[in-house]
Amino acid sequence: MTNTTAGAPGDAENSLHNVEFLNRIAERMRVESGSDLPRDYFLQQVRRRLATTGSPYPSKDEKYQSSACFDAWAKPNG
Repeated sequence: MTNTTAGAPGDAENSLHNVEFLNRIAERMRVESGSDLPRDYFLQQVRRRLATTGSPYPSKDEKYQSSACFDAWAKPNG
């Protein structure tokens, strides 16, 4: 078993992999959204989602957290 410390070559490699991972997820979010927002916006979204849910991917139920479906059903056309 190897004991790695801060500043060791393994840390730099892990950091590089994490940056690449975040960039891939952010790019995927940008493409799926179809918007012209900057890449940094999506990087922040990925980081925020990781901090709150522990997963960079949306949950299956996340799209149902909006009130839009209820509003369309409950509110009369007007």
